[in-house]
Amino acid sequence: MNVSNMNELLQRQEELDPELVPYLHNRNHLGPCIQHPLVYSMMHFPALNAMVNAQLRYKKEALDAAWEANDWHSYIWLHERPYRINAFQEVMDLMSDQAYWKLLGEAWIDSENIRQSPQVWQELMRSKRPEREAIMDEGELAELAAMSDVIPVYQGHTARKHDGWSWTINRVKAEWFAHRFSMFESSPPVLTEGIVYKRNVIAYFTSRGESEIVADRRNVKERKSTNLEPKS
Repeated sequence: MNVSNMNELLQRQEELDPELVPYLHNRNHLGPCIQHPLVYSMMHFPALNAMVNAQLRYKKEALDAAWEANDWHSYIWLHERPYRINAFQEVMDLMSDQAYWKLLGEAWIDSENIRQSPQVWQELMRSKRPEREAIMDEGELAELAAMSDVIPVYQGHTARKHDGWSWTINRVKAEWFAHRFSMFESSPPVLTEGIVYKRNVIAYFTSRGESEIVADRRNVKERKSTNLEPKS
C-alpha cells in the first residue's frame, strides 16, 4: 500500500466491515481496538475504517493465493501474531514433515503468547512426525550436538504461573524473565532449575539471544524452585 493509497483511504468515510465489528472492543487505557485474526488496529477510530477494510480484503485475497500455491509460510504469517498457531493447525496436515517442524519452530520463536495456549503447543511439540531436527537451523543443531548428554536448564516464572516448555541454559536470562513476569503479573519471581537429557530436547534456539531449550516439563528432572528477591 503506497502513500497516495493510504492518504486516499484515510480521507474516505466507510462503515466498518461487518466481519470486523465483533472484534472491536474497548481495551482499558487503549480505548477501541480491533483484534481480528487478519487485522489489528489499536486505538481505532472511525476515520481508519476504510484502511482496515482494505487490509482485510487484501489479506483474504493473499490467503487464497497462498492456499492455492501451497505456500504455508505465507498463509500462517498473513495472520496476526496471536492467531498464527491456529493458522498453523489449519494447514499442518497438508505440510511435509520437514515443513511441519520448520514452520512450527518459526512460529514458536515468533510467538509472544506461548503460555496462553499451553495445550495447543504441547500437542504440536509432542508430535511423532519424523524429521524433527528441521525445527532448528544448522548452527543450532551443531551447538546442541556439542552439549553434554545431561544439560542443566533454568526457567524464570512467577509463583502464579510457570511455562512448562521453555527453558534456558543461561541462569541470568532465566532470572531476568522471572523478574519481568513478576512485574506484569504482580506475583513473586521464581527460578526453577533442573536437568534434561539431550535426547529429550525438542529444540535449541539461539535467534532471540535466549539460549532456549524446548523440552517437555515431564522430562526435566531434579527440579528445584527458589523464590527470588523482587526488584523495585
